[in-house]
Amino acid sequence: MRSDPYAPHRFAVRPVAWIALSLLLTAGALGQTATPNLFDTVRAEVTLVIREHTGGADVVEVKVLDPNYDPARLQAEINQLGEDLRSKPRAVRIYEQKFGTRPQDKFLEATFAVDGLLEKDRLRLAPIARSFGAAPTRGLAVVTENYRPTDDAVMYFRDERVELQGMALPGSIGLEYRIRILTDRPETIEIPETARQVSKKTPARRTNSEPQVLLWSVLGVAGLAAGLLVYSLLLRSRGNRARR
Repeated sequence: MRSDPYAPHRFAVRPVAWIALSLLLTAGALGQTATPNLFDTVRAEVTLVIREHTGGADVVEVKVLDPNYDPARLQAEINQLGEDLRSKPRAVRIYEQKFGTRPQDKFLEATFAVDGLLEKDRLRLAPIARSFGAAPTRGLAVVTENYRPTDDAVMYFRDERVELQGMALPGSIGLEYRIRILTDRPETIEIPETARQVSKKTPARRTNSEPQVLLWSVLGVAGLAAGLLVYSLLLRSRGNRARR
């Protein structure tokens, strides 16, 4: 049985090819821009749950984690939301909830009704951020009940003043948003109400370092590919000489 003197070289090429393929996949992964997960990084200091009442008003429940939150401040924020929406809050109720015996085992809660938060499948997040985003608060959570999101719902937005991310609740029964306040002047916050508006305002999320990393990865893959080509040509040249 005649042995093939070039068989070891043929098998030797395969690991190098696998390395090239791995580097290509790595370069492709580096070129993709991952959406930041604000649900893992933003603590919900104030949470608002919104549902539309059968009478047409939007019923809002507010929960504040800080046990020392001033009820007068929460009342002022609710009033500010009403002014922003041009709808006076109705049936406002602010009270403490306790879950233990320690002084810190409590949180502030409020319920009220207002108009204009949910309008034709559009959730107006800007008035919420402007009203409840004053320092030291930096993280808000907004949950809608029985609100079916459409394809035009805002799922991510960021500018120099605010960043937010949305997530559809299981069964399309509503949305949950996490909002990060980036400014000490929340009254200046503007948030698009549709995805079409977001595409015109949201800056690119890729950092300056990512194109450089991708460039070096591509250059490395290109160099490896060139080396494989030269290696392949040398094998062919040896094979031709051997046949002679």
